[in-house]
Amino acid sequence: CSSDLLGPGHNVIEIAADMGKSAIAIAKQFGCHVTLLDLDIEQHFEHASGQTARDHGIDLSSVETMELDMSQIDQEVHFKHFDCAVFEASLSHYPTKKKQKVLQGIAKHTDEILLHELTLRGADITLGGDDCALARHVKQDAGRTLSIAFHPLTVAKWKELLEGVGYEVVQVETGPIVALNPLTLVKDEGVNGFAKIVWNIVSDSDIRNRVLETKKMMKVHEDELGYVIIQAQPKKV
Repeated sequence: CSSDLLGPGHNVIEIAADMGKSAIAIAKQFGCHVTLLDLDIEQHFEHASGQTARDHGIDLSSVETMELDMSQIDQEVHFKHFDCAVFEASLSHYPTKKKQKVLQGIAKHTDEILLHELTLRGADITLGGDDCALARHVKQDAGRTLSIAFHPLTVAKWKELLEGVGYEVVQVETGPIVALNPLTLVKDEGVNGFAKIVWNIVSDSDIRNRVLETKKMMKVHEDELGYVIIQAQPKKV
């Protein structure tokens, strides 16, 4: 998010926050108030997010939770306004129509959207589009490996989706996915979090097999799958 939109007294909401790590990192850096929205955020906050906030030295009074399905966001936050809404890998498993509904719901209530999602890439997919044979194969293979519905978009389609709900894209960053890189995990999870991940992989054969299958799938599709970060703001009238 833009630094001029963030600071003490500013409000950030993370959609489908899970552990709320992105919003908590923003709160630590900028000192703003954050809202964590997810279906079971109360449980996550009690067992993990709250401790993460305390570990970062964040006053828990600056962290709010909102427990609901993000597709209902427009009904629940009509009385609130945020300086920035953060999507961290929370839209890629939804069909385009649901993506659009969620973005339309929050678009009325935020001055900026920061989106960090998976993207389809590579010359063949860029030329053939999101529904070409290769794109369908990648989505099916990844979905089967991850045991979830999987609907990433090309960068062009992500931008089109945001522009369709009244936003203009002001910045885009994209690149390859770094799959299960130890240095990245330590940076993201901390030493203790990394140690727990390693222990789970070593001690649980189901987790180990799933991790290995995921790593293999990401290696196979390293040219077709990547990440995209998009910063978008309301179109100027």
